[in-house]
Amino acid sequence: MAIYLDQDADPAGPVRSARTMDIDMVFPFNALFAHCGGAPRVLSQIKASGILDLDEFAWAGAFWRWKERRAPHNLYTSTQRLREAGAVTYPFSGTNPQIYQFLTDKQQAKMVRDRESEMTDAAKAARAAAKAEAEGKPPPPPYQPKLAVINSFTVPYNSTCRTRYDYDAATDRWLRYVQDKPQTDLTTGAQLTADTVIVQYLSTKDNVLGTGRAQIFMMGQVIEGNWTKRLREEFTRFTDINGEDIPIKPGNIWIQLITADRPAEVR
Repeated sequence: MAIYLDQDADPAGPVRSARTMDIDMVFPFNALFAHCGGAPRVLSQIKASGILDLDEFAWAGAFWRWKERRAPHNLYTSTQRLREAGAVTYPFSGTNPQIYQFLTDKQQAKMVRDRESEMTDAAKAARAAAKAEAEGKPPPPPYQPKLAVINSFTVPYNSTCRTRYDYDAATDRWLRYVQDKPQTDLTTGAQLTADTVIVQYLSTKDNVLGTGRAQIFMMGQVIEGNWTKRLREEFTRFTDINGEDIPIKPGNIWIQLITADRPAEVR
């Protein structure tokens, strides 16, 4: 699910059918929900939920088919079309929600310095261990890292959707790969990137209510935490081991949902 807050996309898609878990995820945003139909049970749940429904079967003018692509991957829209369609039935008079706490510029700079310092200390420790081994001396005490430096991690979906992120220190962003190939934007050809990637572990593949483990990847590091969303009306909270909200890097955020028995492979 792509969520657009204050930026536009033209085109946006492909647009697919709705799932039950979509309702729980979109509900607290009070957002326009664009989709292409769904199972009768799901459509009944959408209607009963009261979310702002923009089903392609009822709002055909807000969507179009891309002739160069094969169905069902050829239905597209734009944020402008959706907002124009929604303004007719769902006029907006509120304010955008404040969902996350964000890192300040100073906090981001500190994370960069801490990562560089950790890598320097780890390299020194590795050289000292290698020197001791070469000289036949007792090894120094094992190095204890101060933070978890991450260069790459993989979200182990099935082989078709297996997703990897590599950290690009030059931009402080994560480069996205699928099947070990760069995933690129269809219109620009640019590789997809993320400022923050959150891996949210679910008890079952279609249940986003409850609580569980979460890993927050940003600035070349990983923070272990938890997620909580007790009610449909609540936003998902990502907290540290002390129960405090984890500030994240401003920018685009990818939240990867996967069952708890398939942890991310971190390198």
